Amino acid sequence: MIFKHEPQSWIELQDYVKRIFVNCGYQAESPKIIETARSQKLEVDVFAEIDGVPKQTIICECKNWNVNIPQAIVHSFRMQVNDSGANLGLLISKKGFQPSAIEAARFSNVRLLTWSEFEKMYEMTWYKNYFISNLRTLLSPLIEYTEPINSRVFRKADLLSEDKQKRFNELRIQYERPTNLISELCFRANLCTDLKTGFQADKTPLELPLSKNSIFLENRCFPASILNSSSYENVLSELTAFILEAIAAFDDLFGERA
Repeated sequence: MIFKHEPQSWIELQDYVKRIFVNCGYQAESPKIIETARSQKLEVDVFAEIDGVPKQTIICECKNWNVNIPQAIVHSFRMQVNDSGANLGLLISKKGFQPSAIEAARFSNVRLLTWSEFEKMYEMTWYKNYFISNLRTLLSPLIEYTEPINSRVFRKADLLSEDKQKRFNELRIQYERPTNLISELCFRANLCTDLKTGFQADKTPLELPLSKNSIFLENRCFPASILNSSSYENVLSELTAFILEAIAAFDDLFGERA
């Protein structure tokens, strides 16, 4: 799952939905007042839009109720979606929907989703557009520090004191394998057969926690905080801290970014 915890309130549910859309590349607002075909103003819980041909517009209604959503709510939301001109309406419920509500959404551009279903619906897009994109951007300096040949970095390393050159080589050994693993995860290039089960980022996100993945366990190069994380957001946060700490160790040796 993307988030470690399910939303605990109506406001938090709206915020989580908005964050997923933003991280997936949409322009999103919560709440937002929009114009409708009846020349009336309508406040929607979450409004999301993304450029394309045609542009896609989604409006969402979030219900953090402890009961199943009834038919009347679906009928009302269907009218709002139609009047707004949105391509898609998502009615997101904490609990679920009454059978009559499900029937009311048939043959319409309204989808009824529980929170977990909504999260799953956008999981792959979030993973590729946010998780992988952020790691790829962060990782670039660490790749340069640990790659086998980098004449620019090596020239600067030759100017270091003997003790710092020794430390530079120790850091390269320490971070070479984790950098390669994260790089393979991000770029999905030239994967070995034994990596494909763990690293098919173009087909499915990694199974969490990573402690279930033999590739990460056998290499023993990541801390438990990364291996035991149960959500993609938390894994990204822990990997970000790991990468930045590694880069900072190299930067400190050179007194700057080498």
